[in-house]
Amino acid sequence: MHGGFPFERIVTFGDSLSDPGNNYLATKDFAVRPFDPVPGASYLIGRFHFSNGPTWIEWLARDVRLLRSRRPALLRPGIDTDYAIGGARARPPADPVDLGTEISLFLNDFGGVASPNGLYAVWIGANDLRDAFVTLSSHPAESRRIIREALHATRDGIRLLYGAGGRSFLVVNLPDLAITPPINRTPRRTGFSGLIEAR
Repeated sequence: MHGGFPFERIVTFGDSLSDPGNNYLATKDFAVRPFDPVPGASYLIGRFHFSNGPTWIEWLARDVRLLRSRRPALLRPGIDTDYAIGGARARPPADPVDLGTEISLFLNDFGGVASPNGLYAVWIGANDLRDAFVTLSSHPAESRRIIREALHATRDGIRLLYGAGGRSFLVVNLPDLAITPPINRTPRRTGFSGLIEAR
């Protein structure tokens, strides 16, 4: 327990929304100016984040004084506990990784045990939704399959962590991606919103 926070660590799984630098550590790839609206790699500025500063989980870990929970796990495996990797999907197989791979890395680093005293944060699926959006107009059934598989993979990942001992989970819902620039600028925006609502 740290300063009234009832957990010994936060273990994070996800994509660029939670990545403190793992994508760079895994790929050694980074974006340079001029930046695309949705970067394909972390920015060279801002410590190899996909944003211009710390992620939400880094702020939370800092505020509750769990510094190892805000650092990239690929930098110091078995010590730092943010396993989120920019570009990750919930469903396998994915490039660079999927949720199951992130969870396997964690369990490997910590002897197959998810401590019941940890908080397991999962925020993933935005890249799966983007994949569904890309296939929506040409293959609507494929779009629905992508979403279904992402939901099942997220459920299965949480079950795996629970089976390894984890008991406290923070599962973050996705933002409304239909209002993000890459989707908002297209005529298919309405179809994408409908696809999400019909999931």
